[in-house]
Amino acid sequence: MQTQLRRLIGKTVRIIVPVLLFLLLAAVSALSLGPAALEKYIACRMQDAGLENPQISVVSLGPGGLDLRDVSADNPDFQIDFVHFSYTVKSLMQGRVTEVLISGLRYHADIDSRVPAAAAPSASPDTHRFSGAMLKDQISALVFFDQIHIRNSVLEIGFSNACHTVLFDAALAAQDANNLHFSANPLVYGIPVHIQGRMDLRALETSGQIGVFAPQNPASQDVPGDWQKTAKTADPDLERGISGNWSVHLGEKQQGRFEVSAAARGLDFSGLGMEAGLDRAFFSARAFFDNEWTFHDAKAELGLNGLFYKDFQIDSLKCVLTEKGSDLALAAEMGRPFAASLKINGTQSRFSEILETGKWQADLNWRFKGQITSAELVAMLPMDVRVNPAAGLDAAGRLVFGFSSAWTDKKKSGQNSWFVDLKTEEFTFTPLNIHVPKSLLTVRGLELPGPVSVKGGPNGWKTRIYAKVNHVRKAAPGIDIRDATLDLSVVVNDETAEPGSFAVSSIQYDGIALPAVTGTVLIRAQSRDRLLRPVLQPELTVSVENGEIDWPQSGLKAAGISGRVQIRDLFPLTTPGNQRIDIKRLQAGELRLEDGFVIFRIEPDSLFLEKTRWHLPDGGVLTAHSSRLDFDPMVADLDVFFQDVDLVGLAARLTEEKIIGSGRVHGRVPIQWQPERIRIGKGFLYSVPGTGRFGIKDEKWRNALMLYVRDALAGHRYLSLLSKRLEKALGNFEYHFLTINLEPGNQDAAARIELRGKGVEGESPQEVGSLVINVNAIEEILNRVLGFYSTKDRSIADALDMLFEDSRKSDQGSGKRQNR
Repeated sequence: MQTQLRRLIGKTVRIIVPVLLFLLLAAVSALSLGPAALEKYIACRMQDAGLENPQISVVSLGPGGLDLRDVSADNPDFQIDFVHFSYTVKSLMQGRVTEVLISGLRYHADIDSRVPAAAAPSASPDTHRFSGAMLKDQISALVFFDQIHIRNSVLEIGFSNACHTVLFDAALAAQDANNLHFSANPLVYGIPVHIQGRMDLRALETSGQIGVFAPQNPASQDVPGDWQKTAKTADPDLERGISGNWSVHLGEKQQGRFEVSAAARGLDFSGLGMEAGLDRAFFSARAFFDNEWTFHDAKAELGLNGLFYKDFQIDSLKCVLTEKGSDLALAAEMGRPFAASLKINGTQSRFSEILETGKWQADLNWRFKGQITSAELVAMLPMDVRVNPAAGLDAAGRLVFGFSSAWTDKKKSGQNSWFVDLKTEEFTFTPLNIHVPKSLLTVRGLELPGPVSVKGGPNGWKTRIYAKVNHVRKAAPGIDIRDATLDLSVVVNDETAEPGSFAVSSIQYDGIALPAVTGTVLIRAQSRDRLLRPVLQPELTVSVENGEIDWPQSGLKAAGISGRVQIRDLFPLTTPGNQRIDIKRLQAGELRLEDGFVIFRIEPDSLFLEKTRWHLPDGGVLTAHSSRLDFDPMVADLDVFFQDVDLVGLAARLTEEKIIGSGRVHGRVPIQWQPERIRIGKGFLYSVPGTGRFGIKDEKWRNALMLYVRDALAGHRYLSLLSKRLEKALGNFEYHFLTINLEPGNQDAAARIELRGKGVEGESPQEVGSLVINVNAIEEILNRVLGFYSTKDRSIADALDMLFEDSRKSDQGSGKRQNR
């Protein structure tokens, strides 16, 4: 850092001296050399002084003045549009000019070169030592003028891979050979700044004033008593703006001192598009230093009152830095939007170490106290949020942070290095209850047990937050959560963080008792183009182990739920593919399933069912795959595949043995699921090779099926006997062929059932070449089996009574039932 400052001072001197002094010497010999020879002469002298590729053009030359244009060089990088020298014969004889006017100066300087220039082999150890004598010699060489005016000029400063531009005008006046007065009016990022002061070359002392948003001739009033001596030119009428004073002195023994003070009051940045302002502020600093820029007895103090930004306001802030013990102390009081206080004290790197190494580190102790009421919370948030009691926090801990400049970093990464490490050693949070009337949300017993940790660096930020809550209830849609704990890990641009965890012991949703869940959670944010526009990327894993679900309203129960689901995003909720949940038992109405699983992924507007498989207690397997459940409206189309399913045994159990038998089938049944019912599409089922048993034990159902046959065969002796044998066969029938074809209709679906086989009871069992039974409204029985809608309280047997009756009437009208 010291080397950089010395090189910048030296480079600036080397620019001004060759350009202005050599131009002056050229004017003396101009009459004899002529313009063309003068241009060549000046360019050669500039090149001898170390300027690369100097260029100059002489416009006019006379006894009273010299005009130049297009003065430039490549290293140092500068350009001047126009230069005018005014002189007299007397002043030229004294080696001076009366006035210099410079217009259109552009000077580019890089103050953080990534690769320091190598020292010349012949350089002595003291070549770059900084001393007051060296500075006096360099500055004294410049005083060859009475006045210098610089107009319409620009300074370009390269720093941290960016170019910062400052427009400025300046003036420099020499009262005598040892006293200079200067003024400058730079425009820094659109903000006007006024600077004026004086330099005593004999005592190597400079002092001045600076003002921002303030009238010229600024000075400071709001400084501590120790610094009142620096405010001799204070303006008592100053009502707004930032003003300051400084004084720097280099002693004869290669030592010096500096004193700086600044003050501001009544600042309002609303005109710049910011809702921000400041009532009063002061800054003061002083230090003694030697020729190596080693600081002694340094002290800096900063104070603020009434600093606000939108709804936030800091009532008071005071910060003190002392070099003697490397101490740092800060105290702040916040008044809006809630009352809080912060105290920090500890040690930090010495100023001389910062200048020497470009590195800074602080090791601090901190304490924070704050309390927020319901009224203050409502003022902060765009909704009505009530807390009871007031939320209070009292925390203390340790904070270590530091900075390393890019040009001093041994890794030579080309980027500045920094780190922040905050830990809590004491943490007390008042347990509170929260109520949000508009959303009907209530949170009871919220606790933050601590501790809290924050780490940051060039690779990103990461923090851990711990929380407990006894009860969370949201009236619509009926969410009830009890006994939840959270260890939340939040990271920004950091790939090394480990996820946190959470656990919930009781969950209810819209009357459904859901299983207790645990899991891991990591909220990751990636900033875009180094801007504060984070993109949230949550890494959330929800785990369930032997959980249960109970939905009394629909008769849905599940037990033995286990699995882990990874959530990729929360807004909207999405997951990767191949998420699996295993369920030991599932009951939907009268249907029971066992040892099943669901493999799925959640998309922004739907759930994609990759595969599901279930075992039935009566034997066989139900599967479905490659299906989609849309969320709005809630609907799903499934192709359910039957594999070796004992359909007859299932019917026997559902009808309480009014239908008996055992018969396995394969097939495919399209099903459309809606929240209020199940719809059946065009499907088929067929029997496996071999024989099965089927019988209708309920006399009423057999009569309904045989009524048309009896009427058709009445009066025929042989055919009447056939009718009786067929009726007996339906009571206990052995089949070797069974097919069920399903046909959707406008109101309901119909089933065409065909059986081939023979009766198994009596002396002469009836053989049946083909028995076709057509059943309408087959969806009715399926919806009652699953317990879907308002008629679910009626028995399955009652539904079959109605269906057989409807089938009989339909067959009488169409003559579809056949017996061969």
